[in-house]
Amino acid sequence: MADFLKFIPEVLDNEGFRSNDTNDSGGLTIWGLTKVADGKWQGWQLVNQYITKNPVYPHGLDDAKQTLRLLAIPYYKAKYWDVVRADEINNQDIANKIADTDVNTGTEAVKLAQQVAGLPITGKVDDALINYLNNK
Repeated sequence: MADFLKFIPEVLDNEGFRSNDTNDSGGLTIWGLTKVADGKWQGWQLVNQYITKNPVYPHGLDDAKQTLRLLAIPYYKAKYWDVVRADEINNQDIANKIADTDVNTGTEAVKLAQQVAGLPITGKVDDALINYLNNK
């Protein structure tokens, strides 16, 4: 079975600590999490404290980098890894790809997998998709 603890360092390293690209509709991004897509992440409370001190660009966030990383881990597990039932996928690479694509596209990762598998496209992982993935 795939292991979340093997996935999370990869995704956090790929996403990086922060970005505030004006061309990114997500706006300020911390460890790949945006207020637009991940507004319920509890790390925003801490980020907002730094934004209040320096609204132009919260440079002081570097002081909270590790705390924010620790807050991101359970959020990724609940919102992205568990939603695609990645623990039930035998192949770590397949689980990583589906979970990582889910981070970046939402349910499109699951829909694409369902399409490839010839299954009804619902955007929700079901036993049929898990069985298909585990037999490839």
